Amino acid sequence: MKIDEFEIMITNSIDKDGLSAEIRQDTFELGAVFMENGKPIIEIGPNRRNELGVWKIDYQTFKNIIKGVDDFLASIGYSTET
Repeated sequence: MKIDEFEIMITNSIDKDGLSAEIRQDTFELGAVFMENGKPIIEIGPNRRNELGVWKIDYQTFKNIIKGVDDFLASIGYSTET
């Protein structure tokens, strides 16, 4: 799923239990959302794309990314509602 310049990719990582949703910009990983102990967890990594090491994302784009991840989690039977 593509949202502006970001892409949400569904992956099955060795170090995570089950599927996760990776959020990428080109070949750089912004973070991942996965389930841990029945709760959605988001990992946000450093930005290795620029010298500042921080991600700068338009607020609406970030909301759309989270909505896309919510839709994915719902499609595999997980709720992000607490």
